[in-house]
Amino acid sequence: MQIRRGTLIRTGGAALGVLAVLLAITLGTGTAGKPADAEEGSLVRQAAASENPPHLVEDFSYPGAERILAERGVKLIKGNGQLLLVDCGPAGLIEVLSNDVSKICFDYIGPDDATSVGSSKDPDPVAWLTMEIPSVFLIKASDRSSRARLTTPEGTKTYYLESGKWNSVGEGADPDGGPQALLRISVY
Repeated sequence: MQIRRGTLIRTGGAALGVLAVLLAITLGTGTAGKPADAEEGSLVRQAAASENPPHLVEDFSYPGAERILAERGVKLIKGNGQLLLVDCGPAGLIEVLSNDVSKICFDYIGPDDATSVGSSKDPDPVAWLTMEIPSVFLIKASDRSSRARLTTPEGTKTYYLESGKWNSVGEGADPDGGPQALLRISVY
């Protein structure tokens, strides 16, 4: 039997190719010499990453703040979600009077038994909201201990608000101090 040299080379080349594939399977390598399970793991990670939504990071921004600014002239910035802008009416709200905007009301929606933590001299509030309301002169506090921080020519001033009563702040407390913007309300 006579075997041609070209046939022998082709047959030998094919056998070497089969041997290379068997060797790759036996040693567990995929394409480009990477381990097969690493390549599959990479594909699995890529698929999982595309299916998962991005992580949410709470920045405490007030929802609908742009609409509120356009409609009511009040810039609500950030809060912990326990002090909300509401329509004025029922008793027990925090009410804010300004020379520049209509009466603004806030409601504390946290649990009634919530207590402030931190030192007695400087406790952490159970509710807080930062804002910009121009020319504030009176604030009626709710039945919880509250504080208001307003601008002054020197920087800021914190007013301790008497519960359930109207409290003079800004120009209401110091007519010579000029208009003061309300920056923050904290409830304790």
